[in-house]
Amino acid sequence: MDRPGPIIVTQEGEEEVEVEQVVDAHLKRGKLEFLVLWKGYGDEDKMWEPEAHLDNSCNAVRKFYSKNPSAPRKLRGMDSTLFNSLFQLMPKNLTTTSGTWSRLEVEP
Repeated sequence: MDRPGPIIVTQEGEEEVEVEQVVDAHLKRGKLEFLVLWKGYGDEDKMWEPEAHLDNSCNAVRKFYSKNPSAPRKLRGMDSTLFNSLFQLMPKNLTTTSGTWSRLEVEP
C-alpha cells in the first residue's frame, strides 16, 4: 500500500485509512477476518483485517452482510472456546462392519 488514501483520526487520536468496501469474510483460527478494499487504493492492496480493526467501519460491514447474508459472522454472546469446540474433527469411520447391499423388488 503505497498510494495515500483518506485518513480518519479516531476518538483515541489514532490515524486510520478509510474503508471503501468490505469484499469478503472468513474465519482464520476461529477468528473472523474481513477482506478490505481501502479508499484511494487499488484491488491489489486489499488486505485481510481482524474484525476488531473495523470498529470504525460498521456501515461497510453492514453493507457487506446485506449483500452476502450467508457469509461467516461472529456469533454474539459465545466465547471463543465454545465457538472453537463446535469444529472438532470427527472420526473417519464410525462403524466397524462392512456395508451390505440388498435388491429392492417392485411388484408390477
